[in-house]
Amino acid sequence: MLARDELPWAKMGVARILSEQGDGGGANALLDQVIAEAPRYTEAYDLLAQNLTDDGNYPDAAGALEKAVAISPRNFNRLHHYGTALLRSGEATRAVEPLQRAVDIGRGNSFFGPEAMVDLLQARCESGQTQQLDRLQHDIAARQGELPGGPLTMAVCRALTALAQQRPQQAQIHLAEGAEWIAAPETDFGSALRFLSAAAKLPEGHGAERAPDWARSIALRFADGRHELGTLLEVAAPRPACADAVSAAYAELQDKSRAALEQANQGKLEAAAAMLHGEAMRTLNCRLGMYGCAMLLRIAENRQEAGQDFAGEMQSLRELLHWLPHDNERVRGFVKRRQALIRHED
Repeated sequence: MLARDELPWAKMGVARILSEQGDGGGANALLDQVIAEAPRYTEAYDLLAQNLTDDGNYPDAAGALEKAVAISPRNFNRLHHYGTALLRSGEATRAVEPLQRAVDIGRGNSFFGPEAMVDLLQARCESGQTQQLDRLQHDIAARQGELPGGPLTMAVCRALTALAQQRPQQAQIHLAEGAEWIAAPETDFGSALRFLSAAAKLPEGHGAERAPDWARSIALRFADGRHELGTLLEVAAPRPACADAVSAAYAELQDKSRAALEQANQGKLEAAAAMLHGEAMRTLNCRLGMYGCAMLLRIAENRQEAGQDFAGEMQSLRELLHWLPHDNERVRGFVKRRQALIRHED
């Protein structure tokens, strides 16, 4: 199919498959061909922007979405993604217009969530366009139950508004309340990033001294790789102490992973699994949790074959799988292997 000329729909299908498999480079090469052959194929711009966003390339993602928005100016999801890409690129002023349009167009749509309003509030706060902040806060609070990050995101919205309105003491109070939710299972990377962005802007004498501790907690949980590390460092840049805390936390995670691997290579699987389980439960770091699951399953399966007890490993697995994301393909594999062990016990 790909060998034939001008089959953009076929190339688009293969690009989707490559994207799902993590081959962003291969997908993007095909998407460039699709756009060249069918420049009004807006879904190609959407997927290209998503791949660029996954790589942390927000400026180029915004550029791709700008072209799609010009073709389809009333698609509120596309407007939202375009505004968010601009916001993540540090262009808060430019982000306000597409985000405001996304909110205005999407309000009456049943598929419209509150995330666009949160991004609009952040863009207005960061660009100094403080009109309508109180109304936005009220509208967001009315849909708090639908917010990714829930109470943490709501606390950040209030803190951002307070900072924009020159009320740093109130912002400190809101962030201190939100910090209690950093370790909550419902807190995702995006909401934690937004929290860190606000915390890094606290002025001296108004809670700035607490920001590095919050940055460390967030990094220990979410700094799973170089992309996440880079994003955290970029957000923490206004407060060097926060950036230092993020770097130190990432180094600590790397040390823990290496130590566990060394123990496993020395045949000390149980010790390695116990360390990974303990650190993952303390930090809620997904990468450590997945490493721990892999080792615990290996131990349990070995003990099953040897006719030995593996109840302890099953309990540790249950604890990790309770909070690991079940929409992750690797985690789903862990769940299936654990279920197979349970069936064997029965």
